[in-house]
Amino acid sequence: MKKRTTLLTIGLLISTLIGNMAYSQREKKATPVEGFPEATVTIFPLVQTITGPTPTEKYKRFAKAVKQKYRADAKGEAEFLGLLLEEKGYDQYVITDAEFWFPEEEKARKDRAAIFSKAVAQQELKTDYALCADIIWHIEKSCQEVYAVLVDAQGKVVWEDRQGHGDPEFDSNFPGTPRKCIALLRSRLTPVMGLDALPRKKLAPEKEKILRELRMKEPPKGPEFAAIEKRLNALKKAAAVSRMQIYPSRVDGDYTVPGETQNLVSLINKSKLIKAGKAKDNPKLEGQGWPNEMEVLWLFANTVKEYARQHPIDSDYALFADYWRTPRGQVWAVHFVILDRNGDWVIVDMQNNHKNDFRQINPQNLEGCNALVLKRLEGYLH
Repeated sequence: MKKRTTLLTIGLLISTLIGNMAYSQREKKATPVEGFPEATVTIFPLVQTITGPTPTEKYKRFAKAVKQKYRADAKGEAEFLGLLLEEKGYDQYVITDAEFWFPEEEKARKDRAAIFSKAVAQQELKTDYALCADIIWHIEKSCQEVYAVLVDAQGKVVWEDRQGHGDPEFDSNFPGTPRKCIALLRSRLTPVMGLDALPRKKLAPEKEKILRELRMKEPPKGPEFAAIEKRLNALKKAAAVSRMQIYPSRVDGDYTVPGETQNLVSLINKSKLIKAGKAKDNPKLEGQGWPNEMEVLWLFANTVKEYARQHPIDSDYALFADYWRTPRGQVWAVHFVILDRNGDWVIVDMQNNHKNDFRQINPQNLEGCNALVLKRLEGYLH
């Protein structure tokens, strides 16, 4: 008995020591790098790396298009990080035009800090520090890693961070879009740059506008999804005695086809899911963000929500559909959004050739897109 008690005591002591060490390490991580938050930093264009299976004909063009977009957006994403830092009160940064790209090969990525360190050491840096980040995307499995490295003006690494699956902050705020990754990066930088010690500054109106427009392309935070689920349950209960306005579907992000609206109205009425009717208005809701489909979806969802705020819905519900085709006319994606009378989201749905219902319907034209919307609606309401 005495031996068991001694072992238990030793175990508790070891556990406490390990816990204290972990706490100490967390405290160490929370200590700002020397000079911050007053120190200056150069932010390099944000790198995004595409990984996945050996390229096949199925992926080559898509991967190439995504890579080209990420390269074109690199400086803009760095500027978005700058705006997020300013939102926390930090404005001692500059965005450089100098291009820097981390190696794409998985084995070479372990040397990212050393490679960036060498690149900075060869420049005449005008700031105290330099920051570069790398987001790793799997072509089939979304974001895999958010990496960042901070070096001083001589290229010495002062902070390096990697967040991926298994890391609590990554898993609890899964960064499925570039800007969610950048928001996670700001969270990781906050203790490193001492941002919480800064007084909040009100952004200039033009910067507030830019930040708001960028955030319209992002999915909402977790609590909003719970609210959407609650509204969907209310629709399920009331669908049989409710009315829904069907707006002309948006096609390829820049025009509508009012003549196709009656086809979707007829399909829904024939299903007897809910009483549908054509909306009187034909809003032109411009779209952008391709080839980032998640960005396209939520920009559309936010845009129709904003439209409903300015033009109140004269029905229990309203449906807005969004169809995208390739340059050859093949259907690439089918999205639709349902709002309630208050203009709040009830359903936000995305379909592409990775989804079973899309493959089953295999839409070849706008009527096929309408048929897919009906199938998805049946799945939600049954």
